[in-house]
Amino acid sequence: MDRASLIGPNELSIIPKETVSNILGPKGLPRGPYYDTRKHEEGTSLDGIKEYTVHAVRRRPWARGMNSTAMKYYEGVIKEETANLIHGLRERKSKEVDISAWMSFFSFDAMGRMSFSYDLRMLKDGRDSHGLSQQIENGLIEAAWISHVQWLVPFLKYIPSASKSWEEIKAVGERLVRRRAQDGSIHPDIFYYLMNEDGQEITKPVIEVCAIDGMLAIIAGSDTSATTLSHLWYYLLSNSACFNQLRSEVDEVFPLGEDPLNDLSKLGTMSYLNACINEVLRLYPPVLAALQRRVEPDRGGVMVGDHLIPPETQVSLYAYAIHRDPSHFWPIPDQFWPDRWLSQEEYTLPSGDRIASVITDHEVFIPFSAGPMGCVGKNVAMAEMRAVVSTVVQQFDMTVANQSNLAKWEEDIREVFVTSRGTLPVVLKPRHS
Repeated sequence: MDRASLIGPNELSIIPKETVSNILGPKGLPRGPYYDTRKHEEGTSLDGIKEYTVHAVRRRPWARGMNSTAMKYYEGVIKEETANLIHGLRERKSKEVDISAWMSFFSFDAMGRMSFSYDLRMLKDGRDSHGLSQQIENGLIEAAWISHVQWLVPFLKYIPSASKSWEEIKAVGERLVRRRAQDGSIHPDIFYYLMNEDGQEITKPVIEVCAIDGMLAIIAGSDTSATTLSHLWYYLLSNSACFNQLRSEVDEVFPLGEDPLNDLSKLGTMSYLNACINEVLRLYPPVLAALQRRVEPDRGGVMVGDHLIPPETQVSLYAYAIHRDPSHFWPIPDQFWPDRWLSQEEYTLPSGDRIASVITDHEVFIPFSAGPMGCVGKNVAMAEMRAVVSTVVQQFDMTVANQSNLAKWEEDIREVFVTSRGTLPVVLKPRHS
């Protein structure tokens, strides 16, 4: 595989190990023009801020929103929404359900409460009665293509329906924010910190900007977890040995009668559970699009490995490609094999062959990006995924309802900055009464 590839005018895709620290690290490069679509009349969302110093200031309330006090509230939400998920799936036992859709219901309900203390009720209703999921996908599709023609952004308001779905998403965010502002502080949710209700910032932020960032929390938070969980069910259904090994670990740590939700801290110590989650994040990082950075005109060029990147050049990092490079992850870099994340004296490949060592390069494992602009909600996403996977595996036997959906799962994956995916119908049978 080439270590550097020209993917557009003045734009490179680079895979070398040095890329992560040189490009995404504290002394790395600012975001590129791909992120110009995050600029709105009301302001720029956190993920659209390019300069490190400005980003650091805007990130402060987000960081406080992930402190121990906030995490205690989020963990309570995760427990309750996971219980709602199990209840909803039990009501549909022995019936065909789209497990991918139900992962979205869980993620949206959880993020709605964590962001705005608002219950979207998707799990209780068994459907997305708001149409929010489709709205967001349509909006992200618009943003994805517009991001490649940044010069068009100022003219969009003159083109009817050019960004209709994205405007609808912003309207939803504004409604949620105004409702939350009217209700006042009920829980230490993300909005509590974004609106400076904790009184830590000198100036109170503009509510319209908080609406943009609030929807960013719901979109980024819900998609990361829902997509990763859906991919994981696909791989576990395709690899019964992995499913059985995961279940054995869950049953050993939480014997019959013990609820995994009673102690979320235990889930972080379960080696195979976390290996499965890391492996699916490696193969399909939630953000399939490039993490684009730019060498500014006054920078004078940047060395990345053996490559001198000249000024006014975009450098794009595709976690998908980096994670599948055999110099970073070996052997079988394109296959789902959780064992690569375990510390063992000997490894048995799916083929039955045995090897003494593997390459698992944690330094280039960037499913949540890396550096000062990395995902601030990583710990919340990991807590969600551990809770859902361990509880569903403990509670249900899962079989594929339609093999054709399993066969074309990877064919249906589309990059719309994040991930658009198909359906995954399964039949769930409770293991215990």
